[in-house]
Amino acid sequence: MARLPRFVIPGQPQHVIVRGNNREAIFYADADYQFYLDKLKLACDKHGCDLHAYVLMTNHVHLLITPQKEESLAKALQMIGRYYVQYFNFTYQRTGTLFERSMGSDSIDFQGVVGNTLQAAGTPTVAGLTAGAAVEGAFIGTAEKLASPEAPPPPPRPDELKNR
Repeated sequence: MARLPRFVIPGQPQHVIVRGNNREAIFYADADYQFYLDKLKLACDKHGCDLHAYVLMTNHVHLLITPQKEESLAKALQMIGRYYVQYFNFTYQRTGTLFERSMGSDSIDFQGVVGNTLQAAGTPTVAGLTAGAAVEGAFIGTAEKLASPEAPPPPPRPDELKNR
C-alpha cells in the first residue's frame, strides 16, 4: 500500500526524525557528521527550509526545520539522503539502504521548541552537551552554528575518495 502524503503547512515548524535502518549507526566518524551538516545546509538553502536546530546522534537525526513551501521539506530531505547515502556507502564499502522508512515529522508549536527538540534526543541533554558540542557520538547545534565561518573544511566528496 502506498504511503499517505505528508501533511506540511508552509511556515509551520516541523520536528523531523531520521533513523538508521534497524537503528544501526549512520555516523561513524567526525567527517560523516560534517558531510551530513554540509549537505543539510545546502539542501535547506536550495529548497527553502529554515533550519533552527539539529541533534545528530550515532543512529538518528533530529531536525527542527520550517519549510517555506509545501514540497520544501520532502525535497530537502530527499536531497540530503541521496548525497549522504552515496557518500556513506562508498566510504564504508557497503550497499543498500541506510535509513529506516520515510522520515517522521510532526508539526509543533514554536514556543519553547529548541528545548523540546533537545529533550527529544535524550542523550545529549542528559550528557550536558551544549550547542556545537560533539561528545560520545552526539552533535547538537543551531543554524547559527552551522553557518559559522569557523566550521572545519568539508570532507572530500565520494568521487574524490579512493577505495580503502
